[in-house]
Amino acid sequence: MRPARVVIPAVVIAALSAYLSHHVFDQWSQAIEPAQRVATLTQAAYGVLGVLAAAAALWRPRALGTLLALWVGAITATAVLAPVVWGGASWFVGLVSGLAAGAIAALLALWCLAASAASLWEDETRRRLAERVRWLNPQARALGQDDLPPDAHARERSAAHVDGRAARRREAITGALSAAQAAGRVCVAMAERPSDRAGAAGAD
Repeated sequence: MRPARVVIPAVVIAALSAYLSHHVFDQWSQAIEPAQRVATLTQAAYGVLGVLAAAAALWRPRALGTLLALWVGAITATAVLAPVVWGGASWFVGLVSGLAAGAIAALLALWCLAASAASLWEDETRRRLAERVRWLNPQARALGQDDLPPDAHARERSAAHVDGRAARRREAITGALSAAQAAGRVCVAMAERPSDRAGAAGAD
């Protein structure tokens, strides 16, 4: 169950969206011009998106940001179109109405997003954060082996396996270089011996 700090903004958004769009069917039957139908569709859209965003805040937080962005856009579009196509107001009035409604919707969306974010007051969040910090420090990780989750030991064994392979590869490269250097010294020594013999024969 999600905490109250998440449930409250989700319920507010869902209730507000449902209340403001409950007469959308009546408006659709009364719509004559295409612009009126578009305004009715955007109104129905923010009603549906508000309920979906509330559900996402409670059960699917990853989709919350996208749904809230669409919800704010639908409210802004409806607030711009409704005064013009239904009330006969000017487009300036529609733009002012859209900016005001969009600002209010954006504040509600930010409230819901902030409430749905992970909080350090939650035990699960603190546990995950402690695990990540522990893995950044090898000494702390070595000291806390018993406190790690079961999959952490598997990750550690995998990391140790990779480190072992890298160490063996370095040893193989070092051995190959040493062998090449030794072979080079032997070749130099064999090349110097005939010249030494020739020098000795000339001296005789």
